[in-house]
Amino acid sequence: MKQNGKEQFWWGLVICALFLVGCGQNEGPEPELLELPTIAATAPQPLPPTNVPPTLEPTNTAVPIPPTDTPVPLPTDTPVVSFAATDTPTPTRLPGFLPTNTPTVSAPLETGVGFQGEIGSNEFRVHLVEAVADQTIYAVVRVKPEVDAGILVFEGNVAELAKEEQQSVQDLLISKTPNGQADFSGQGFMEVIAYTPRETGDVSIVVTSAAENEGPYRLYVFDQNTSSANIVFNQTVQLDSGQVTTVGATSNGAKPVVAFINPLAAELDGQIMIKNSAGNVLTEANFAGTGSYESTFVLPVTTTGFQVDLGNISGTTGLFEILVLAIQDPF
Repeated sequence: MKQNGKEQFWWGLVICALFLVGCGQNEGPEPELLELPTIAATAPQPLPPTNVPPTLEPTNTAVPIPPTDTPVPLPTDTPVVSFAATDTPTPTRLPGFLPTNTPTVSAPLETGVGFQGEIGSNEFRVHLVEAVADQTIYAVVRVKPEVDAGILVFEGNVAELAKEEQQSVQDLLISKTPNGQADFSGQGFMEVIAYTPRETGDVSIVVTSAAENEGPYRLYVFDQNTSSANIVFNQTVQLDSGQVTTVGATSNGAKPVVAFINPLAAELDGQIMIKNSAGNVLTEANFAGTGSYESTFVLPVTTTGFQVDLGNISGTTGLFEILVLAIQDPF
């Protein structure tokens, strides 16, 4: 059946109405909108800076340091004490001598003048010399027939050296290697040494004694500037290869005559011969080799004249310090 246009229009309205009614039945109630809480505005908090270094502890706080220079008590003078046979081996003096008594440290020795002292069995005595760098010191120790002496040389004051090492003077002398030493002669004979210090200042000359002997000694020191009644000749001379200079010396009774020759260059070599008035060689020295001093002495029984020949045997010309002594002082 055909519908006209008017009927089609009304049917369309009905369909639309039904559609709307159906849609309205499927919708639920409208949601209730809740109000959001109001948040009070706050000022922004600044972030910590990133380029600030952390707090450091102060670095200049004084830290207590235990003292390292606490003086070590040095022994004081005591009477001579002998080692008991049960607690001490038989002492040997150089090296490793075992002194038993505190050293007697004198004022600096006057050059050319003999210092007279006493030494006990297996003891040591310390004397100071005011030395000049590169200026040789010549030391001589005389003893009575009952004494066997030795000489040790240390650069510096041994009392101060012992304090620095935190030990006693005795322990220092036993443990430290000396800069020079002489123990070549037996009991009753003198010892002689020459030593050239490297620095200006104190030099310790230590006189030692062997075990089971004691008695007086007399110590002398000389240098190239010393003037003394005990000096016969004290000069620096130039000697050609093979050249000999001769010095005459007369003893004062039975007192010693001593000679040194000291080369002033490493390639030089000196020699000493002491002869009697007839020209016979009584003693000679040619043991040390190039660059080292030579020394020797005679002990006459009465006043006697001697001829001291000092020569250059090195094969080259050079300078030598020569010192000849005829000891005048009484013991």
